[in-house]
Amino acid sequence: MIHTTDSEIILVEPNFDIGDIVVHTLYHFRAVVVDVDSHFDADDFTFIADDTVQIRRDQPWYRLLIDDGDDLSYAPECLLVADDSAHPIRHPMLPNYLVANKEQGRYISTNIRH
Repeated sequence: MIHTTDSEIILVEPNFDIGDIVVHTLYHFRAVVVDVDSHFDADDFTFIADDTVQIRRDQPWYRLLIDDGDDLSYAPECLLVADDSAHPIRHPMLPNYLVANKEQGRYISTNIRH
């Protein structure tokens, strides 16, 4: 994560890695992380998910493959939690990004650049 003040930039490691399975706390879907950005890089961006949640761009953002569908999502870290279930992710684009690692209960990158 990047926090900025007038005089400093502080980098913080993201909580999730490529291959981690997460749950979106606002929309309640499971997904697997396929890419991580240290922050949302857009000018003057403020996204309001609903009336109670204001999303900041200066936190890690994740590109996600949503389970049981063919959708992609781009979500901020503050709306994601780890999914500890052992259920596999079902998504038609999954083999383009990741392969299952059954011993670790997660996915690993296929090293294809997107």
